[in-house]
Amino acid sequence: MPNRSRKDEIRRKKHYKKTPVSQRCPFCDVKAEEIVETGTYFYVMLVLFKYTYWDEQNVTDQLLLVPKKHVESISKLPAKAAEEFLTLIGKYEGQGYSIYARTPKATSKTVPHQHTHLIKVQGESKKFMLHLRKPYVLIMR
Repeated sequence: MPNRSRKDEIRRKKHYKKTPVSQRCPFCDVKAEEIVETGTYFYVMLVLFKYTYWDEQNVTDQLLLVPKKHVESISKLPAKAAEEFLTLIGKYEGQGYSIYARTPKATSKTVPHQHTHLIKVQGESKKFMLHLRKPYVLIMR
């Protein structure tokens, strides 16, 4: 895990405090203890707020794959970052994680910084998932 210098911490904190609350990005200000793995362009971090609607899906672990630089879409990634993204997705898929990401304009997306959910399910997941957020969405498998 990378260590930030004291000078860097002070600079980041000042910048964060000057930014209006509505524009703050939790993925641009990640704490080292939240990071599970780091690459050149991405880090894998712990999920800060787990989705309760996955509670009935036998989820055993939830992580996030997040670009280090603020970008709103996978399509905006430079080629080398996109390559690392696929490498990390493949690594976690090989460990039994499912991959879940939303488009930048999705109404259920709460943070504009692109992030991909890595979700590990033990055994069989349920046959449906209900998401109660406007607009209402029902996903059936």
